[in-house]
Amino acid sequence: MPVEFTIPNSELRQAIEQLKANRGTYSDTDFVDIVISESSALFHAVGTESEAAVNGTAAGNIRVPLRVIDKIAGALSTMKQEELTVHCVPGLIRVGKFSVKHDDIELGKAPAEFETLPINLPLLDTLAVARVFSSKKIDDQGLRSRVNEAEHSRRSAVYEATKTLQALEISEQELTFLVERHIRAAVERLRKSLRAA
Repeated sequence: MPVEFTIPNSELRQAIEQLKANRGTYSDTDFVDIVISESSALFHAVGTESEAAVNGTAAGNIRVPLRVIDKIAGALSTMKQEELTVHCVPGLIRVGKFSVKHDDIELGKAPAEFETLPINLPLLDTLAVARVFSSKKIDDQGLRSRVNEAEHSRRSAVYEATKTLQALEISEQELTFLVERHIRAAVERLRKSLRAA
């Protein structure tokens, strides 16, 4: 079943600008969840949330890669209509007369609750997320690529540090133990901040 809503052009532009701000290297991997009700649209990506008044003709949830949202942003600058109809089915999103296809455009994917995490979550905190959240929750929150990248960075850092410190007879096991200690401390900080939110 499609998701469809009408939104003022200016509101959609503003929401997209907020979603794209300070995204940095994650522009290619982050997702945007859009939750549509009869009267509002909630736009959410890691670290950013925006809400706009809409006329939701077919309510539901949409998950769109941020790079697709970027293409929509480019098309919006050429659209003259004050209000735009957004129509989405799996694999396709149409905004006014502009449409874009992408296999990762999904319906019904948004989690029941969004976690409040910073947009520029540091490496250590991202590693902590992998210990605090279940694998399903990591996927639901759109954090899979960030967590995978953090795990790769951790392994690479330990490998490079082991090579560098080999002359001092510091083993990979000792370095791994030190890294784990720091990750455990980050896990405790993350748990406290999630409870406080």
